[in-house]
Amino acid sequence: MLAALSRRRSRVQVPSGPPRNRRSSPCPRLRRFDPDLAPVLDRLAEEHVAIHGLLERLDSGLVAYASDPGRFTDLAGAVDGLAEALVSHLGYEEHELVEPPLRMGL
Repeated sequence: MLAALSRRRSRVQVPSGPPRNRRSSPCPRLRRFDPDLAPVLDRLAEEHVAIHGLLERLDSGLVAYASDPGRFTDLAGAVDGLAEALVSHLGYEEHELVEPPLRMGL
């Protein structure tokens, strides 16, 4: 299975950046609705870029592990880094952005 993953690497694509579909994103509407949220939204956008980098690291770790199971440490580090970043990001997002969308009726 790992060999197949390694061979299919060219077909596995990590998105080329953070989500760009702003029509469905509440962020621009939140920014207009409550300009005081700008620092929160800016931080979240920066974290999205950082998380994208961690996803790329995870992808590289999976490919490396598929070709050399001895590189498990690289993969484990990528998983741990991504998990830590996501827990922090999602906790901050939930803490800061639960109430404003409710006020907007989203």
